[in-house]
Amino acid sequence: MTITSSKGFILVISTFLLMSISLILTAYWKLLHMQAMRNSLKEYQLQSYFAAQSGIEEAMNEIRQGHDWSTGSFELSPQWEYVSEKTFKKSTTGANPLTHFKLPVTFTVIVSGNPSTDIVTIKSTSFVSSLSGSESVSHTLEAQVVRSLGGEMSILSIKEL
Repeated sequence: MTITSSKGFILVISTFLLMSISLILTAYWKLLHMQAMRNSLKEYQLQSYFAAQSGIEEAMNEIRQGHDWSTGSFELSPQWEYVSEKTFKKSTTGANPLTHFKLPVTFTVIVSGNPSTDIVTIKSTSFVSSLSGSESVSHTLEAQVVRSLGGEMSILSIKEL
């Protein structure tokens, strides 16, 4: 083998190795990127679940305080925004934003039933979006709540819808 053919052979092998390493690194980067996106989606799903649960707890707190959960009620805390009859929402945006969520969150709560005499149904739907707004996740929970003889509020059941 001559020196020039040996240099050509080394050049071909070097190019092949460089392309192989580049292909492996690109595949590894794609894998890491997909894993990061999956982790972000899982975080959004958890935040959405906890926001829906928070909606139920916030509604129960208003009921415990004896506040009327109906159209035009001014007894509710100022963070609640009226949506429609017996439906109110809280959000991380607006005049009185929620501050305990790190992502943009809105939860809508519907309360059905009379808290002083009946089992009350609280339906809470949350919407969580990424900071860029490109991804969003929603979660809906429904709780059956009753007031005990001592006046305490208790959750009888809670289910995902």
